Amino acid sequence: METFTYLLFIILACSYCQKAEGGQGLIYYVTATGADCPLVHQHYCQSLSDYANQSHWPTESNNVTFLFLPGEHSFKDKFKIKGVSYVTLRGIESQFQSRAMINCEEVKITNITTLYIENLKFNYYPNSILLYKVDTAHLFKVSAQFLSVIAGYSLNILQSEFIAHHRSMTWTAIIDVSDIMNAVVLKDTLISGGDCLSVFTYSECFHMTINDTIMSCSAGNGISIFNTYDKESDYPESTDIILSNVTSISRNSSTSIYVDHLGKIKLIDIQVLSIHNIMLISTFGEISLTRVFISNAEDDLSIFTKTGQIALTDVSVANSGGLYIDYCSSCTLTNVHVSNSSYGIIVENTKEAISLVNCTIANNRNTGLRVKGQAKLAFLTIPSHIVNNTSPGNGGGIWISQGISISFSTQVYITHNVAMGVGGAIYAYDEGFEDIYLFCTLRYWYRSNSTFHNNYGKLGGNNIYGGTYWDCCYRPFGRAIKVKDCPHLAKSEKKFNNQMKCHDNILFHTFSPSFFQPSLIASNPIGVCICLNDGTTNCNIREINIELYPSESVHLSLATVGVCGGFSPGELVTSKGNYIDVLLQDTNQETSGKHSLVSCRAPLALFYQKTNVSVAMSLGVLMEHSVASIGCLIPLEDQAITG
Repeated sequence: METFTYLLFIILACSYCQKAEGGQGLIYYVTATGADCPLVHQHYCQSLSDYANQSHWPTESNNVTFLFLPGEHSFKDKFKIKGVSYVTLRGIESQFQSRAMINCEEVKITNITTLYIENLKFNYYPNSILLYKVDTAHLFKVSAQFLSVIAGYSLNILQSEFIAHHRSMTWTAIIDVSDIMNAVVLKDTLISGGDCLSVFTYSECFHMTINDTIMSCSAGNGISIFNTYDKESDYPESTDIILSNVTSISRNSSTSIYVDHLGKIKLIDIQVLSIHNIMLISTFGEISLTRVFISNAEDDLSIFTKTGQIALTDVSVANSGGLYIDYCSSCTLTNVHVSNSSYGIIVENTKEAISLVNCTIANNRNTGLRVKGQAKLAFLTIPSHIVNNTSPGNGGGIWISQGISISFSTQVYITHNVAMGVGGAIYAYDEGFEDIYLFCTLRYWYRSNSTFHNNYGKLGGNNIYGGTYWDCCYRPFGRAIKVKDCPHLAKSEKKFNNQMKCHDNILFHTFSPSFFQPSLIASNPIGVCICLNDGTTNCNIREINIELYPSESVHLSLATVGVCGGFSPGELVTSKGNYIDVLLQDTNQETSGKHSLVSCRAPLALFYQKTNVSVAMSLGVLMEHSVASIGCLIPLEDQAITG
């Protein structure tokens, strides 16, 4: 049968206690040696084992204080306190080295209104402190291995340390808190040696604050905070989780930081080193990060809030997985740096606007900035830098979906980005939308003098590839325009020649020529043009008349071109005309971005050979994204063919 010290304070003995001054209850001195009791109080100064052996407690009290004298209070029992309104466990000495140490199998305190534990060390394997149904608990200058708190109203921990020395117990959280209804506060505390912190509750008015704390986690989830209230709170603004001046260091690549909360989440002055990943989820509140530094995380910093309200200020993510935002209705990134990471910044499901101010996105793999949704991507106030990013596919610097439009209200330096596909600097993905109110890919460009320099798209479009520039909406300077009120650009009428003449496009008239040139834009091929002898294209020639005689051939230099007349990678597949053989000069008819964007020196070449003139003949050229006719070959009587 197990033995324990069970102090059920319903009846307390006068022979071992002293009335506290001011009617505060009973005070007990606890000695570690038996020889250090104050002379005047020796009749109520005993060891814990002596108190446990007493069978009669004739006096009632709902307020009890234990004063522990210095030394180690060691015994192989469980120390339990139950059913008292107010309990205080206090070490006489406050200095760390001389604090009293309780060394027992377990300290279990249950059904208490208010608990104070001060200036004490707890050191025993496997458990240190268990608090159950303690309404309000205050721990001050406490040293222990593990703390478990179940069912209460509030928990306050100040200037304490919790260090797990026994590695076999690192699977459990060092501080494990569940069902706290109101508040958890950690301040000036050290947690080290295992799964650092686990908080699980379900309250619509829960608050948690962690200040001036260091957590060094070596196993488990690291830091997990859940508030799983299952309905929308009427006052989401009143519930928050705040981490301020917190350093988290992981000694195990599997540890993470996970916060899932009903209301606001704020991280201020946070340093996170060598952790697996960080995930912040808010159901009905906004998420804000200020002065947060993350380095050497295996995965990304992930953020999701149902409201889409996100503000990041002075945030750095380096040598990690990158920054991932799942939903954004209004996101502001100010002085955000993401570098040397697997991914740069990914923003999914974007609505309304995402604003970047003085941001640096550099040296990332798999694209620097990726934004998807229906929103404005705005560069504001202070210049941003998107440099030295790479992509194994499209969009080295920036990748945007069709519903994203870019506004340049300040300088943006987009340089030295590389895409192994198309769009070295910017790639705009065409999803096939035909919305008459679709915003133009470049919506607003005013006094920005942005720089595109030394970007490279292996298959085409060193700078901007793709996008919507005709039959779309833009924002003239100084006008706030709703989508449905946005004036349309001059109609292209879906004609090839209209879309080729970007200098006629009113959109580009709003951009200063010294700031922006349509020649920066390339796109999927929209047509086929003739290459002239000087290495340029002539897209006005849409019909060719050629006279051929039996057994003669003709060589045509062609190039696929996109919006604004730029060379565009594309594959021409020729169909055989009646009795006409089409011989390709090169069986690989996909143009190379490196050469075809420079001139017509490497155009698509076709070779035609007349074989029979008795029947009318025609030739079709099928392009990757559309069909363009280069003329019709019609036989002449007896001798010639004209096409």
